[in-house]
Amino acid sequence: MSNPSTLDEDRPIGPGSEAATEPAESFGDILSQYEQSHSHRIEEGKRGLEGTVIAVTGESVYLDIGFKTEGIIALADFQSAGETVKAGDKIPVSIKGRDPEGYYELSRTKVERPKDWTSLEKAFAGKTPIAGVVTAVGTQVKALKVGDRVAWSGTLGSYAEYVAAPEEHLVPVPAAISDEQATAAMMHGLTAHYLVNDAHKLKAGETALVHAAAGGVGLLVVQMAHAIGARVIGTASSAEKARLAREAGADEVIVYTEQDFEPEVKRLTGGKGVEVVYDGVGKATFEKNLNVMKLRGMLVIYGMSSGPVPPVDPAKLSEKGSLYMARTTLAHFTATREELVARTSALFGMIAEGKLKVRIAKKYPLADAPQAHRDMEAHKVAGKLLLVP
Repeated sequence: MSNPSTLDEDRPIGPGSEAATEPAESFGDILSQYEQSHSHRIEEGKRGLEGTVIAVTGESVYLDIGFKTEGIIALADFQSAGETVKAGDKIPVSIKGRDPEGYYELSRTKVERPKDWTSLEKAFAGKTPIAGVVTAVGTQVKALKVGDRVAWSGTLGSYAEYVAAPEEHLVPVPAAISDEQATAAMMHGLTAHYLVNDAHKLKAGETALVHAAAGGVGLLVVQMAHAIGARVIGTASSAEKARLAREAGADEVIVYTEQDFEPEVKRLTGGKGVEVVYDGVGKATFEKNLNVMKLRGMLVIYGMSSGPVPPVDPAKLSEKGSLYMARTTLAHFTATREELVARTSALFGMIAEGKLKVRIAKKYPLADAPQAHRDMEAHKVAGKLLLVP
């Protein structure tokens, strides 16, 4: 299945923080290092583990390493040149470390196999939104056929020209939507959709505070909230990102590197506060969020780019005004096949009708994935980054 895939772009540390903490070794550098040398030997990390070969195709081996923990980067250890493997074989696996951004889960992974099969091989597969065309189907596939255009999120192996994906994870892409639009909209678009329609069903006349309003989710939440008729107050890290948020429909945007968002929100609401806060930042904004909400207001935390929120005494929510709080995740709002299809159909419909615009900031050839990761980690762009095979 040929496809473009998307990366999580600008992930701000968020309002209230001084600066982002850069990882000692970026994920782009790790990926680039493995691409440059198949024989690079890593001596650190945990050893004595095994991966089971799922399939062997051409110059690739697919392994199940048995891990469900996000962010694991694993290396398969091949002992001798000319070694061959088949499905069911066990291969030693070493754990290199974690992706500092925590974006990737590695349980079924593709091992690129050089001709001399020396030392340790890279074993990496992205788990990112993706869209493409069905090129083959299994005997138990019922609803899809060769030539169908589909999109999905959460299937491993996105950094490839062809991917094997389970039918239940695939959703149809209408003719009015391009593969690039579908790819860019899947994860963040579905997240924005459940935030304003389910986590807190936003109503016309309400006021919403949207943190990171120029981010991938933020820009879409702003557009959806504006279309509903809500008043939107956004936060952004720069004047340029504030401009993008305003263009998306934000009524007010606070540049949090210049102003403290807490007194500004109070000023903009006449001291009354907001009905809902949509927050993907977490730790850095949590305490102040509680101070800018109306009586019985709702705080929806859907991400923690600045770190996890510390434990909360429920009495604190009572003291601040009988506030509601939820920590949500997309998987629980696409828990059934029916819900996934219904939500993506609504999302794609908004895009096709011109009611929702997905900002694609930059496209990279698949071979330039390391540079795409560097740009993403450096917060150089606002909008979606696409890898195109």
